[in-house]
Amino acid sequence: MITKVNPFAQIYEALRGFTEPDAFYNLRKQSTGSKIAFSLIISVLAALMICGFTVFEVITDKELESTLATLPAFSYVDGEFFCEQTYAIPAQNKYLILNSEIEKWDVTILEQQTLGNTKQGYQDFQNALNDSSITDVMLISKTNMVSYKKYTGQFSEMTLSELFNMFGITAFSKQGIIDGYKGFTIKVGLLCSLFVFPYQWVKLFFVSLILALIALIINAVCSSKEQFPTLYWISFYMQSIILLIKIIGDSFLNLGSFSLTIACFLFYICMMYRTLKSGEPIAKTATSYNINEDLDDFLQDPYTTPEAMKSPFDTQDADAHPTPHDNDTGFDSQNIDTFSNTGYSNPSANSTSENTESSSGLSLKLKDD
Repeated sequence: MITKVNPFAQIYEALRGFTEPDAFYNLRKQSTGSKIAFSLIISVLAALMICGFTVFEVITDKELESTLATLPAFSYVDGEFFCEQTYAIPAQNKYLILNSEIEKWDVTILEQQTLGNTKQGYQDFQNALNDSSITDVMLISKTNMVSYKKYTGQFSEMTLSELFNMFGITAFSKQGIIDGYKGFTIKVGLLCSLFVFPYQWVKLFFVSLILALIALIINAVCSSKEQFPTLYWISFYMQSIILLIKIIGDSFLNLGSFSLTIACFLFYICMMYRTLKSGEPIAKTATSYNINEDLDDFLQDPYTTPEAMKSPFDTQDADAHPTPHDNDTGFDSQNIDTFSNTGYSNPSANSTSENTESSSGLSLKLKDD
């Protein structure tokens, strides 16, 4: 069972979780620091992928070159944008509005137009709102730039001087952009990734919270008893990979951003149901492979320890085999009885007797001096 995985390897483990659900249970046990490091890596990858795919799409778009050629003459000098005439054109679900006659786009008025208040507003922007195929609107005035996302209703504003000073650009013209727009686009893409990164990082945790609340319903349907923290971190790792898949799909599939979001959401529901239905794997008991420890256990086991070999000289029963020092008196009396029973006689008393038999049947031969 995985107990600790480095942040880069967690990406592989999260991918493996879509085929082996136990991987998500292992990942949710990672330390807080490891999870934050993983979220930073995912956010950086997401920012680079979003900006990278956008830049690639721009510099390989042949239609863009013809669009730049049809633009009216324009230029930028020291924070002010000048355009020959007002220009508004839709292109690939986006709407571009150039109007240097307006000193600065008023975001408050633009917000009122999105709410349906058309008494005071900008006609070109209203045309973009009325076009159902438009998802993003870019407005450039004499001193500022405003972007609007129709699905989220979010406005972003930045002055032109702030934008171009980051690149050290103080002046450009239409012809200069046509000649070097590809290199300029790459620089803009890298800059945008710096702003996209923190947005993706916050979004990662916020979306995980919403998905975890949905997972509570799936948890009840599966009759699972997982706690909310477990559901949150499983959702966190699961939607991190789904986020990267969605970014790739947005760039190469013609499904539309909204349709792809719905498809990813349904995919999340299926994966979460499958993961909770499988449940957390049962931890296996660790097996020791230390030969020395196994040998010690074997020798200490009374049922497996072999009986020691015994020598004929080893004492087995103190009563059956007394030692010579256990009873000195008995040993001496035994010797006395033995010699007395042999019929031993003095050679001077019986010189003619050469052989004397003992009661034990032993024959003693005596020699005359």
